[in-house]
Amino acid sequence: MAETKMNVQLIAHTLVSEKFAKMFALNETEDALTDVGELFREGVTDGQAIALTAIRTCYSANKPSEIVAKEGVKYFGSKASDGGAGTDADRLFRMIVRSGHTSTLEHLSFTFAIEGVSRALLAQLTRHRVGFSFSVQSQRYVRMGSDDKIGGFDYVVPE
Repeated sequence: MAETKMNVQLIAHTLVSEKFAKMFALNETEDALTDVGELFREGVTDGQAIALTAIRTCYSANKPSEIVAKEGVKYFGSKASDGGAGTDADRLFRMIVRSGHTSTLEHLSFTFAIEGVSRALLAQLTRHRVGFSFSVQSQRYVRMGSDDKIGGFDYVVPE
């Protein structure tokens, strides 16, 4: 058995489309950044914009395509009104999690490569798969041992 350490790497994550980003980043009549565009230059992430859009779609009279442009400065540009850390958007995210309305956060996605874990861990991850998709290296079709004619493989024994 070869000793293998667990390795987790982020491969991909949610990004807004270029068209959506332009809707709130640039004033349509000028090349100057709007107040919301400036916030994004200062660190508001695509994931935060998507989460705000999804959450506020449920509670706002604005169209989903307008929410960040019309409400972004209010949420991303002011301190959390509950006295907690971060911006008012962070307060909103905390409130959504506390209330259990987390379906609004399902629009965010992350893809990880997880290596060096036992099949027992993979079984538990796939058993509790709500919100997760898996692609696992096949023990049937992948020849694991290049020096071994019968296809030997490394394995991990959980502690």
